[in-house]
Amino acid sequence: MSRPTASKWLSELVDARVLRDFRIGRDRLFVNADFLEILVRDEPHAGAQQPTLLALPSRRAPSLTSQRNAANSG
Repeated sequence: MSRPTASKWLSELVDARVLRDFRIGRDRLFVNADFLEILVRDEPHAGAQQPTLLALPSRRAPSLTSQRNAANSG
């Protein structure tokens, strides 16, 4: 896949609020915030420490399922 094609698809996913993008220097980081939230969910573990991962801004994008439901109901 070419860089322009990848950039176009990633931008469309950001516009659809499936991914969020962050600029870090000259680079862009694309994050699926809903999936990351599942990965770092606080669940009880026997004596294990919870890892500290990427801190994302508090803006929460709607899930793809809720977007589809809204589109189908209207």
